[in-house]
Amino acid sequence: MENEMVWRSGKPEKNGAYVVAILYEDGLGVISVDRYSLNRGWSSDDNVIAYIPFREVITAAKVEWPEHLTPQ
Repeated sequence: MENEMVWRSGKPEKNGAYVVAILYEDGLGVISVDRYSLNRGWSSDDNVIAYIPFREVITAAKVEWPEHLTPQ
């Protein structure tokens, strides 16, 4: 299926922004956005259990930058 997004496990192969699934020790789970660095790992949380490249989410949702709201 075109534009199907699939959660990936493990670590990304390149730096970038990702939509992430975070699972905390108490069982609470959340979906968030985080940055990944090959040198440092996830920027804000080590409980990331899965990820989707942010660009894939934006492309699948056909979201465009709001040019009319960009400050001059």
